[in-house]
Amino acid sequence: MTEPLVVAGRDWANDADIDSPEYNAHFEEVTSILAAKCPVARSEVGRGYWIASGYETVKACSQSSDPFGSPGGVQPNADPDHFVSIPQELNPPHQTRWRQLLADDFTPRSVRKYEAIAIEETNLLIDEFIDEGNCEFIADFAAQLPGRTFFPAYLGTPLDDMPRLREAVLQAMCDPVIADRQKGYAKLSAYLEEHLHRREQQPPRGDMVDKILVGVPDNDGNPASFADKVAVVTNFTVGGLGTTTYALATMWYHLATHPEQLKRVIEQPEIHKQVVEENFRAYPGVPATGRTLTRDYELAGRTIPEGDMIMLNWASMCLDPGHFKDPLEFDFDRHITVNPAFGTGAHRCAGAHLARMNIATALRVWLDRIPEFTIKPGTQPVFTAGIVREMYDFYLEFPAGGK
Repeated sequence: MTEPLVVAGRDWANDADIDSPEYNAHFEEVTSILAAKCPVARSEVGRGYWIASGYETVKACSQSSDPFGSPGGVQPNADPDHFVSIPQELNPPHQTRWRQLLADDFTPRSVRKYEAIAIEETNLLIDEFIDEGNCEFIADFAAQLPGRTFFPAYLGTPLDDMPRLREAVLQAMCDPVIADRQKGYAKLSAYLEEHLHRREQQPPRGDMVDKILVGVPDNDGNPASFADKVAVVTNFTVGGLGTTTYALATMWYHLATHPEQLKRVIEQPEIHKQVVEENFRAYPGVPATGRTLTRDYELAGRTIPEGDMIMLNWASMCLDPGHFKDPLEFDFDRHITVNPAFGTGAHRCAGAHLARMNIATALRVWLDRIPEFTIKPGTQPVFTAGIVREMYDFYLEFPAGGK
């Protein structure tokens, strides 16, 4: 046991729980303190797990697959027969081959091809509520826009199917009953398995799905199994629908609650990209993901046994006061070389440029049509926290018809 670190009645050094109400209610405080004072924390929940925090500690762990291996799941206390997320749960070089296969689909140049789709879909969504003078931002906008870009551009699946797929994604990542998260993965992967079977029977389109259907060999030279291909497309769908929704929500939440900064964003469109970048850092959507120790290892004075899970606390990198000056401040002028909100190392988020494009485009179009907006009086959004963050019940009010 290390020295206690108590916040909200819980000792976060020796009795941490990232699925607890205390973590959700005191997310920024707990994350900042772990980053500054506790490079390795322990949780006794379920089978138990560890949490690595702080910019340099997490960066070092993320850049080594030995002993910080990927097989074993990304969520603590996952079912031993959990849905395997590929390439996230592979180690290099097998993981590297999948990343290289799909890399060209997510470069800045590639995602720019879909900017016109993002503009069109942003306008169509705004058309639905602009005359009302209010909206529930998550349901009416943030939960829809990422899929409206991702589905036609990358998956070729019907937009009408997006609501039930997002529901499955939320269950997979956020269900309060940890054992039920696998049900969300099962629903999502079953749908995508059918989609891949249909695509196998169709002429190639030259898109991401065609590449996944070809696949890459494993480390023994065996061709990719169909189950692996389903796991890859499921992993990208979770990323495409889940985390970008939260980033959109927090961007609009921050501007709605900071009118002086909203004014500057309207007057200086040239800073939009850096505003989006700072939003990812200030409101990290994926607080932590897990690795499994391939051998006993001593980290920051604590011995972590082989086979134990350690959560890499990405949020603590974002809010580390030793790396970012005043990390709880939303600073439009902050220079971020590598944004830890997308992770570091071999498993850094592949869809980062797509997420950036979606949000920057949406911000530009929205502010052109609805430059004034505030949180609807009498309402407050609800935040949840675990290995991902989500927001609900976020109501905005603005002049009917826009500007």
